[in-house]
Amino acid sequence: MTAADSGLTSAAASGPGSRPGCVFCQIASGQAPTRFEHLLTREGDLIAHTNVVAFHNRLDRARVMLLVVPRAHFNQAELWTGPVLAEAASFAVRLGEKLCPEGFRVLSNFGRPAHQSQEHAHIHVISAPDTGLPETFEDASGRVISHGGGIYISPIDVAGVPWSARVTADGARSQRALWMGESFLACGAAAIDLAGRETPEGFRFISNFFSPATGIGDGGEPGLLILGGGQLDLYA
Repeated sequence: MTAADSGLTSAAASGPGSRPGCVFCQIASGQAPTRFEHLLTREGDLIAHTNVVAFHNRLDRARVMLLVVPRAHFNQAELWTGPVLAEAASFAVRLGEKLCPEGFRVLSNFGRPAHQSQEHAHIHVISAPDTGLPETFEDASGRVISHGGGIYISPIDVAGVPWSARVTADGARSQRALWMGESFLACGAAAIDLAGRETPEGFRFISNFFSPATGIGDGGEPGLLILGGGQLDLYA
C-alpha cells in the first residue's frame, strides 16, 4: 500500500511518535480514512490495543490482506527488536485465525528487493499459506548453524530463493506457540541480526499458518523463515 494507493498526499500526520507525511502514521492516528479490523471478547466487547492498529490493505491480491502497524513511527528493524513486537505478533495471528479459515501467512518485508514500499513498520496478514514454502522442516533438524538463549537457526531450502533460514525457539511446538510465546522477541532479534549480516540488501520474514481443516494443529510446525539473497517474488 503506497501513498498514491491511499489517495493521500499532503495531509500531516498527528499523534505521539508520528512523522509528518507518513500515510501509516495518518491512519494510525485517525487522520486518514481506512477500514480498521478489531478483535472482540467472548462477551462482545472491543479489545483495545495500546500500541498497534490493524486495517485492510487497499490492494486486493488476496481475499484478505491486512496490515498490523505500530501507532508510533519506527522502522521494521525497530519493530522486530522492540517490545511492541509481542503485541503486534499476537494481534496478527488472532486476526488471521478470525478471518482466514483457509489458513494464512504472516510476513514483513525489508528493503526494495523484498518489495517493502512503506518505511513505517508493518506486518502483513494474508489469506492462504504460501505454497512455495516448506510444510515441514525435518531436513533442517540436523543442520543448526546458530543457537543461543533457546533460539535455534537452521538453513532451509526454498525454491527460487537464493538464501533462506529458519528461526525457532526451544519449547515452541507449533507455529502458534512460537508467535504467541515469550521467546518470540528473541527470535525477531536473532533473525534481524542474521539477515542483516547475510542479506543486507533486502529480505523477508514469513510464517505459514495452516487451516485446522487440513488436520494440522495450531498452524503447523514452528518457524520464522528468512528469505533473502536477491530479488524476491511478490508476497501476495
